[in-house]
Amino acid sequence: MAQNIDLYPQGWTSCDLTTEESDRLDELERMIMVLRFQMLTGFKKDGQSIAELQNQAIEISHELFPPLTVGRHYMGGGEYYGTHGQIDKFTDASEQITPLAWQLVIPRHRHAGTASTLRGYWAGGQLGNGGIISDLEGINFDAETRHGVSANLTAPAVYFRGSYSQTDGYFGGIGLFGAVSGEGRVEKMPFSTETPAVTGSALPTVRGGSNVNRSESKIYFSGGWVVTKNIDAVNVATDATSTLSAKMAHARLEAGNFDSPVAGYVAAGVDVLNMVNMRSIERLTFGGPETAGLVSNSLTARTDTDSEGFSAQRKGYWHGGINGQMHHSIEAMDFSTERMTML
Repeated sequence: MAQNIDLYPQGWTSCDLTTEESDRLDELERMIMVLRFQMLTGFKKDGQSIAELQNQAIEISHELFPPLTVGRHYMGGGEYYGTHGQIDKFTDASEQITPLAWQLVIPRHRHAGTASTLRGYWAGGQLGNGGIISDLEGINFDAETRHGVSANLTAPAVYFRGSYSQTDGYFGGIGLFGAVSGEGRVEKMPFSTETPAVTGSALPTVRGGSNVNRSESKIYFSGGWVVTKNIDAVNVATDATSTLSAKMAHARLEAGNFDSPVAGYVAAGVDVLNMVNMRSIERLTFGGPETAGLVSNSLTARTDTDSEGFSAQRKGYWHGGINGQMHHSIEAMDFSTERMTML
């Protein structure tokens, strides 16, 4: 039968990997101030008065706070007039994009990504000829070089999402194309071994085409092809799954997802009950119990599906989409105001 572009969009990709790097100037400044503090402490031990040292002590008191960080995000694969393997880097400090000099070995789209502090991984997805794969590819964040992964997913996967805990990568919401027996499965990849395995608990209600958010203790999969407003959670301490009492405002799939420290956001996507693309944004507030609802602001430019998102310290970013094959725009949400602006 003919392909319905609303049900089977062409550009699906879950491709964004995120890492943080120290701000080198800030790091140098901190090292100098630590040395100065040690010198002043030495003077004090040698008998200098507190009065002579009090101003200097105030000057370095912010040593108690952690250093600033500069995030980097890597967007790999997708479909722009054909499935490709290009990798673009987005730097938070400048909000600029630069392409890497190398590409994915296997061009793919409708795949998933996860990341440790050292490496990022792209998993599974669909080839340009329609084939579904289980292959994993990686990147070393420090050197921005290719990282080979010897293991694969336990089975080919498409239309799914990736996330992570401190020690493991997670892939969930496996979907469609005949893989009915595997729909909803969750695969866990310890970063120490880079070998995925199926966890004991599948997602109770959410399947392929879902959205994903993460807090410190849980990974949340929501919506998807099964036309549901449900939100399923994976407890990363036990790998147990459950369905939250909180519900999405829309049965939403293929949205762009990003997170602040206290809430997860799901932007745009398709309302599968009415088969319309949306500009609205939903918030899942973390904690116990979790709550969900629409935010007052929406995307500024266009509705879209098959989109992506990534998270920074103060902002969340939305980009991509099947309706945006002629668009390269990125929108940013300031977490303090929850307002979207076009970059």
